[in-house]
Amino acid sequence: MNEWRALATVLAFTTSFIFFVLFLTFWIVISITAYFTNYSDLLIALICLVGLFFSGYATGKLWDTIYKF
Repeated sequence: MNEWRALATVLAFTTSFIFFVLFLTFWIVISITAYFTNYSDLLIALICLVGLFFSGYATGKLWDTIYKF
């Protein structure tokens, strides 16, 4: 059972890191795109909120899965 908990912990950290890298990548791309448009502040704020929500939700779900073991 401890092996499963260790595996789930590694998967949670890996998935959290992947979500974080994806969020940073999207944020940089949209920031560069928004720099050349009129909607820069609104677009950056929107992508930050959406990205933080999804990364936080996914990380929370993964930690819930870990503690069910």
